[in-house]
Amino acid sequence: VPQLDSLARAARTWQQGVHALASLARLDTARARSRLVPYAAHPAWQARAWAARVARAVGDSATLRRLARDTAPNV
Repeated sequence: VPQLDSLARAARTWQQGVHALASLARLDTARARSRLVPYAAHPAWQARAWAARVARAVGDSATLRRLARDTAPNV
């Protein structure tokens, strides 16, 4: 879990980060929820789409509501 947390926090690419975050969400929801904000606000819509998946997995309804109003239709 510490390695996933570290990767979710400081990945080289957003792709690595969101995949680590998604894995972290299955193992430690509280820790994943604390790492969700940067991906929910990421400039790449794909990262925000992954953030929505993670928000659903960890039960973060506030982030889900915010992402539901995203300007990118795929988020």
